[in-house]
Parts: sequence; C-alpha cells; structure tokens
Amino acid sequence: MQEKTLVLEKVFESLTQKRFREAASLLFHENYPWLHDGSLKGQILSGIDISSYAPSKIDFSGVDLSDSNCRETDFGRSIFRNTLFIRAELEGSMFSDCDLTSSIFAGANLRFSHLSLCTLTSTSFEHANLYGSIIWCNTTNTSFVDCDLEFSKINGRICEGAVFAGANLMGATFTNCTFDESVILPDGSHWSPDLDWSVFGAKTEVWNPDD
Repeated sequence: MQEKTLVLEKVFESLTQKRFREAASLLFHENYPWLHDGSLKGQILSGIDISSYAPSKIDFSGVDLSDSNCRETDFGRSIFRNTLFIRAELEGSMFSDCDLTSSIFAGANLRFSHLSLCTLTSTSFEHANLYGSIIWCNTTNTSFVDCDLEFSKINGRICEGAVFAGANLMGATFTNCTFDESVILPDGSHWSPDLDWSVFGAKTEVWNPDD
C-alpha cells in the first residue's frame, strides 16, 4: 500500500513538471499488480505520455486523460467508464474488448484507430477525428456530432440511437449494421428504411462470412 502511494505521488509530481513520458514509465513500471485493483479511478493524468505502451486489463474509470499522448497504444480489455480523452492523441491506438461507456473523446485524434468488441454506450466522439478508423462495436446512443468519419469502417453492429449530426461520412462504410428511426443523420434528419447513404458520401453493405 505504501509503495502504491509513493509511486502515485511521483507520477503526479512528474505530470506537474511536464515530464509526461517519465510519469508513464513510473506508472507502468513492471506492470504493478495494483494497477488492476481500481487504484487509478478518478485520478487526473492529463498530459501523460503512454504512447506505444500496452496497459491491458486496467481500470481507468473516471480518469482524466485529456491532452494525453496515447499514440499507437494497445488498451486490451481495459475499463474506461466515464473516462476523459478530451483532445487526446490516439492515432493508431487499439481498444479491444474495452468498456468505454459514457467516456468523452471530444476533439481527440483517433485516425486509423481500431475499436473492436467495445462497449460504446453513450460514448461521445464529438469533434473527434476518426479518419480511416475501424469500429467493430455497438454504437448505441453514441455521439459522432461533427466527427470526421471519412473512410472509416463501422462493421456489423447495432447503431440505434447514434447521432451523426454534422459528421463527415465521405467514404465511410457501414457493414451489417442495424439502424432505427432514432439515428440522427449528418443533415439533422432521422434515418428511414429507404435512406440512400450515398447522399452523405457513405455506403452500406452486407457481408456473409459463409460466402
């Protein structure tokens, strides 16, 4: 317990002095077992540089990771409930089997990121850059307001309640996705069964793995 307290104190000291990479090396040194017991919940780690790390199975619930550098970071099976990724650098990052419920990625850079089998319920990507990203997740009540989804691939998941108001869908592909009338389109209208997605530069397709 004392070791945990001392390490966290050193992490916060490094962040205060803008030694962001040092803070990360302290935090993930030898992958401290206590990283998985919820000790980071609610902590302020804004600005930390954890790029290219692989912090898997960690509970980041309520953590403030705003303005952090998480470029090409692999967040396998971690928990991010109500986590702040505001303006975070996440290009090329991977979220696999993560819980991102009610997290906020406002203004974050997620170009070419990969979100697979994650929970995105009520997650916000407002003003985020998801250019070329791959999203294999349910996007129930997910906000993509003013989001750049150009050439992204949203694959085989439920999109009910998703909000795409003002989003750039040029070249985006929705594969095996389920929509309903609660989905809000880039022009502010609601989805309907006769919608032609090409109006927004996007397309839908159905893929059968048995074909």
